[in-house]
Amino acid sequence: MAEEKAAWAAYRAGSLREVYFQPEPLTVSRVFEAADHAEVETTLKAFPMVQAGLLDIRIVTLGPWATLEALFDPKHLS
Repeated sequence: MAEEKAAWAAYRAGSLREVYFQPEPLTVSRVFEAADHAEVETTLKAFPMVQAGLLDIRIVTLGPWATLEALFDPKHLS
């Protein structure tokens, strides 16, 4: 229950946007909106299962899909 409370607090704070669970292999994916990598790492280290060593952290920085803009470039539209 402590893990869920931590997730709810992060969600209410506006940083946690999405959560996904994969049973095989066991994976929890959380999507955060943050200023930088360090902010996400600090938030994740406050989660009880991370503190207990039950979940490892791997942060993947995402950004806008820049090539999508090409679809709307007038020179590519007919």
